[in-house]
Amino acid sequence: MLTTSQAADILNVSRMTLIKLLDQGRIAYEQPNVHRFVRLADVLAYKDERSKKRSAYFQDSMKDAEIAGLLQTNIEEYESALENARSRRHP
Repeated sequence: MLTTSQAADILNVSRMTLIKLLDQGRIAYEQPNVHRFVRLADVLAYKDERSKKRSAYFQDSMKDAEIAGLLQTNIEEYESALENARSRRHP
């Protein structure tokens, strides 16, 4: 179990933002007394879900920009360059 401060650190958000997520029911928590506690697995699941949503949004935005003619290269070339950069950073 994690404190709200620990969970907020993992998600790289403020503690108040985490509290809002808890209040909205986006992350489950337990409150045996005054303090709330969250499971590490729930925090990591939320983080993974958030990452996937951001990636999907980015991909959709890039495709829209390509269709609108706003990109100087096509999306496949950009994705290839991005993967190459990531592989150099994380061998």
